[in-house]
Amino acid sequence: MKVPCYLVNVPRTPSDKQVYMQSFCEAWKACGGGSVERKGWLHTNVARNVLKMLALMRLPIPRGKKAFLVCSRGGHLLKAAVPFLFQGEIIPMLWDCWPDTWARLERDLKLMRCTKTNSLPPIRHWAEIKAGKIVLGMSELECQLAVGKPRIVIDGDELQWQLNSSTYIFFKQGVVSSIVK
Repeated sequence: MKVPCYLVNVPRTPSDKQVYMQSFCEAWKACGGGSVERKGWLHTNVARNVLKMLALMRLPIPRGKKAFLVCSRGGHLLKAAVPFLFQGEIIPMLWDCWPDTWARLERDLKLMRCTKTNSLPPIRHWAEIKAGKIVLGMSELECQLAVGKPRIVIDGDELQWQLNSSTYIFFKQGVVSSIVK
C-alpha cells in the first residue's frame, strides 16, 4: 500500500546559510512531491507531555495513514513536527545538529518514536574492524566496517559473501560462522 508523503518545510533564504536544504525542498516540489504548510498551533510542551503520558501508559501514538518528511534543525524537530504528530508517521530530515542539541534531539526522537526501528546493533569487534580483519562472530555490519562491501552476495540457506577471488565469508543467524581463504 502506497502511503502519501508530505514535505513540512519552513522556507529559508540564502542568509540562513541553509541553501542545500532549501534546494532539496524546492526539488521535492518540482518533482511532484506533496507539501503542507505548518498550520495550527499546539504548544511544544503540551505535545511533549502528551507523548510522555502515552509512553508511560505504553499506548501507541494514534497516527493517520500519511507520512510527513519534517525538515528541521536538530534543536527544533519536535516543534516542527507537533502539528502533524497524530496525523501520520514523522520522518525526520535534520541539519545543523550541533553537539549542544544532541541530548534534546535524542529525547525528542524517542518521544516521537522515530528511533524504534532505526537503531544499530552493538559493535563488539572494534580492534578487528580497525585492523581490517574479519573474525568468527562478527555481524554483517561489523564486516562491512572492517573490509567494506562484498564483491558478491549469495543469499541462500546461508548468507555468503565473496570479498575477492579467494576469500569467502559465511554467516549463520546474522554472524560470521566460517571464513574460507
